[in-house]
Amino acid sequence: MKVQNYEIIEKHANLCRLMGHTGRLTIMEFICDEEKSVGEIAKAIGASASTTSQHLRLLRDNNVVQSRREGQTIYYSLRYTKLIEACQLIREVILEDMLERGRAAESMNSNIPVKK
Repeated sequence: MKVQNYEIIEKHANLCRLMGHTGRLTIMEFICDEEKSVGEIAKAIGASASTTSQHLRLLRDNNVVQSRREGQTIYYSLRYTKLIEACQLIREVILEDMLERGRAAESMNSNIPVKK
């Protein structure tokens, strides 16, 4: 298999680092279907407006979210819903791994003689 363009791989790694924070992943999932205000997002994820704004700034600066101003309120929405699809695929891998590990642990435990 040929290695892809290094620039693409580097951007991929940067996007994964950006998404490697539970707060930002939660924000992305919360706004994937419809735009929300900073206040709505902060309340939903249980963070301060300041912390939420910092996460949103990082996501916006990296073109993950887009914003729209209406008066004093700024609304955010997810720019690429395919990112949520990618997250769902990753979760499927995690769940499959957990199931396999659980099965492995069960089979290991069933082979251990019980002392009475």
